[in-house]
Amino acid sequence: MDFIQNYVKPYGALRTVALTALVLLVMSNAGWAFAFWQMLQKSVEQVYVVGQDGSYPARLQDQTAPSIFEGRNHVKRFMEFMFAHDADNYDTRIEQALHLIDKAEGMSIYKDFEAHQVRDNYIKHGSRSIMICDAVELDMSLEPYQGQVWGRQRVIYKDEQKEMPISATFVLIRTRRSEANPFGLLIRQWKFIPYQKQEGGIG
Repeated sequence: MDFIQNYVKPYGALRTVALTALVLLVMSNAGWAFAFWQMLQKSVEQVYVVGQDGSYPARLQDQTAPSIFEGRNHVKRFMEFMFAHDADNYDTRIEQALHLIDKAEGMSIYKDFEAHQVRDNYIKHGSRSIMICDAVELDMSLEPYQGQVWGRQRVIYKDEQKEMPISATFVLIRTRRSEANPFGLLIRQWKFIPYQKQEGGIG
């Protein structure tokens, strides 16, 4: 009996040591896994921007809500590309505008231009158009963001100028940022309306 007891005691001690080592190993692995996960999350959320003063980390803008200034600038950028051009840059500017609006809705505006022979008239009359954006109003409290824009397309001929008011309602949704779409927004539900500047904003 003494022999068995003497055998069991070292076995129990070894088992305790083994269990303790196993627990420490599991805790160590869990700690390393957590540290690796944090590092991975940090690398996903962090992007490095290269500027004149060197490189510095910046949070990926895709993860953050756009500001009202970005929303307004996105709409102004679209208005400039879609409604201001000449015979030489007509195709390029329309293509740039189509990156900022739902493709089907943008193509609908383009087809209307083609039906009215806009580029042919530029060539025929030696004319060009510029866009004057009077105001962009946005409600960015809820997504999709609601908006309205007021502007004037001025067609410049050799001896005269003609102006056409443009106003529309739309919504903005978030999408991926890119070189062609730096604000990461997309215009949808574009609807031309009579040019009437409303007091007190939209909605």
